Amino acid sequence: MSAKNSPHRIETSWKFLKGFETSSLEGAYHTAFSSGIEVVLIDFVAKSTVEHIFSIEQSPITFSFQISGHAQGNISFSGIKNECITGCPGEALISFIPDSCSRTTLFESQHYRTLTIYIDPHCLNEKLGNDLEQVPVGLHHIIQNASQIPFNQKLNICPHIRIILDQIFNCPYHGAMKKRLF
Repeated sequence: MSAKNSPHRIETSWKFLKGFETSSLEGAYHTAFSSGIEVVLIDFVAKSTVEHIFSIEQSPITFSFQISGHAQGNISFSGIKNECITGCPGEALISFIPDSCSRTTLFESQHYRTLTIYIDPHCLNEKLGNDLEQVPVGLHHIIQNASQIPFNQKLNICPHIRIILDQIFNCPYHGAMKKRLF
């Protein structure tokens, strides 16, 4: 079931995700968990080039895993700094982009498979129990509420994560169980 057709839409805490509710992107699934974590799973072929423009005031930390499809994004931070980000298969992007305006472009005939996890920095700090050993150094001050400086880091998806992503995208759940999870 696509996010726009879901009869039990959960109001997202991140207003920029609301564009997925009204977009024509069949195959976009959004779930907000009671833990404060939100997940968007995208699995579709773009019938035409699609642009999504959104503003972010209070940013979540975003972990995005691009399995297939090429995408492009332009981010303007407080009107001062601009950054262009490309999404390629096999790449992960960790980002925190407060006070920004973004434009993402998905290209015609590309098969997009992306899993994105959104979590509030305070919530992530609680879940980690202040143990930041596994967190990129640039996120330490953000998670500990000491910084609102934008952060973007691109990494290759390691084989262990790729196996987990393949299991999620090839999930055998159907019917009521699929509706409950996605």
